[in-house]
Amino acid sequence: MNDIYITGCGQISNLGANLPEALNKLKNPTDNQILAYLNPDSHELNQSVSYNKIHDFESKVQLSDTNSMALSAICEAVESAKLTLNDLKNKKVALLIGTTSGCTNSNPELSKNYFVDETYDFNLFENSYFNNPAACIANLLELTGPYMTINNACTAGADAIGIGKAWLHQGLCDVVIAGGAESILDNMYYGFKSLGLISKNHTKPFDKNRDGLVLGEGAGFVVLEKEQRHAKVKVSGYGTVSDPYHPTSPPPDAKGLLGSCEQALQQAGLEKTNIDLINAHATGTMTNDKIEGQFFMKHFGEQPVFATKPFTGHCLGASGALETIWGVQCIEHNFIPKTLGFEDSDEEIGLQVAQAGNTNINTYLTTSLGFGGVNSAVVLRSCQ
Repeated sequence: MNDIYITGCGQISNLGANLPEALNKLKNPTDNQILAYLNPDSHELNQSVSYNKIHDFESKVQLSDTNSMALSAICEAVESAKLTLNDLKNKKVALLIGTTSGCTNSNPELSKNYFVDETYDFNLFENSYFNNPAACIANLLELTGPYMTINNACTAGADAIGIGKAWLHQGLCDVVIAGGAESILDNMYYGFKSLGLISKNHTKPFDKNRDGLVLGEGAGFVVLEKEQRHAKVKVSGYGTVSDPYHPTSPPPDAKGLLGSCEQALQQAGLEKTNIDLINAHATGTMTNDKIEGQFFMKHFGEQPVFATKPFTGHCLGASGALETIWGVQCIEHNFIPKTLGFEDSDEEIGLQVAQAGNTNINTYLTTSLGFGGVNSAVVLRSCQ
């Protein structure tokens, strides 16, 4: 069997400082939960994502925002898996972290210390591992398995889970902690703004009046194991395919997205018609939503599609992991979340997002697309 079990989940995002808070907001949404915080006329980056960046791991080290959020979500995932941090020291535990900001100098104090003040505080460097969050956290948790930081644009979080699944099958480790973490940096915001991709209001997936994305920050991690134990959901399939078409846009035929979905479905032993719910990448940009929406209409027909980025913002390297976690919740609690921001269907796409509400969900597909032409897909199934 290709199945790997999800025994624990943890997250921190605009939806809340932990998974129970996020689940409550997903199940009981209000329009004021939609993330809209960018002032297009301002020259300052307005970071108003509200959550508490406090984690239970007792440490005196100073962490970057990316690493701090990752550690918070990891600690929750480990606890959710009915493990302790001491338990991890007695197992061969692997760690995979998908990120974009974590692979840059994401510690502002370190940056100022080095580039402005021209002083060199090695403690800041050691506690940041500014280009390798996995190294930083693996050392803090004293993990003895392999670790990897995945800098694969917006598919990185999904890729971390897919690679973790493969590592378990290969016998490289006993347990995998996999996911993604992202903090918003000035250069990221202004980079997206220079491309004309930032919304002037908020994310409106597949809506005819959509005008761009809203950046988000946060972290999401799962614990993966070969044994089911108490798990209710399993990772049944993962696929990833590149399409060398354009640095920032998918090709009109979405060939790479199709390939990644077909790989994941084949690995899971499922057909497209077997999928109960699809969480689309759905950034709210004109080109991506048009191509992705038309893709779903052509290849998945009546399968319900929804999107969660209006809740969280586009968390880039963390988005695929967070959207996998939302799938676990949808399967465990049998519901479809509301697609906030969707009001008027775009006739050029023809997609009507799924109606929110309680319904039986046994299979779930989430898609991730990244700059450079990378496409990844993860398939989840109920253990029932």
